[in-house]
Amino acid sequence: MSCRTSTAAAAALVALSFLSTPAAAVVVFDSGIELTDLDDGGVSDFDFESLDNDGAQQATLVTLPAAEDFNAIRWTGFYSPADTPLPLGLGGFTFQLFADAGGVPSTTPFAGGPIDSVVRTDSGLDFVFTGMIIGQRDIYEFTGRVPTTALPAGTSYLSIIANTTTDVDDTFSWLGQEQPAVTDWVRLLNPTEDWVQPLPPFSGRADVTLLRRDAPGGGGGAEVPLPAPLALLFAGVASLLGLGRLRSRAPG
Repeated sequence: MSCRTSTAAAAALVALSFLSTPAAAVVVFDSGIELTDLDDGGVSDFDFESLDNDGAQQATLVTLPAAEDFNAIRWTGFYSPADTPLPLGLGGFTFQLFADAGGVPSTTPFAGGPIDSVVRTDSGLDFVFTGMIIGQRDIYEFTGRVPTTALPAGTSYLSIIANTTTDVDDTFSWLGQEQPAVTDWVRLLNPTEDWVQPLPPFSGRADVTLLRRDAPGGGGGAEVPLPAPLALLFAGVASLLGLGRLRSRAPG
């Protein structure tokens, strides 16, 4: 592509992006974890098998001062051991909501279903293993839509689970932050067993944001911009023209 053609294409895409007004979203709940603070992950995948485990699931506590609706979710995670995730259409995500049964999720979820229109973005950062496992994995940011779902005031547990059945060399782990004084993060290592709280210093909370998209405002949350379809188109094509952002990860 010539310099003149590349410049004209970029200019046209910039102009096109202004024709699309970004959709607004209200933050209903946010775990308050920055990408640079992610230091722990737990397998949350229906396809996970290890020893006597047949599936593994993570959940994190959600606390609201008043009842709220949400219809979009953001979260982070990584794939291991190969770190070669398949296209999202071949390995989707499900969310589940549980009542708080004295510090662990109740037996049966009161709401849930598939997470649709999931977008997976490489954050440019790596999750670095320490201890017995050595290595690093790409950290991915995810966003997806869910049916409008009501969350009651008080405490509930949210679980996000992948299904990587078609991915023969990876399972999904949901990322979060170790916080010894916090016991919001719970784990189910086998569907036939009980939820457990990791003991400090491995306790903490999972990284998640619940949003209400296309909202006119209100609801007590802070409004944040979300890219509209044409802006997403611009971002995708602009990356092909060499206009993408710098990555923190070193090359190679």
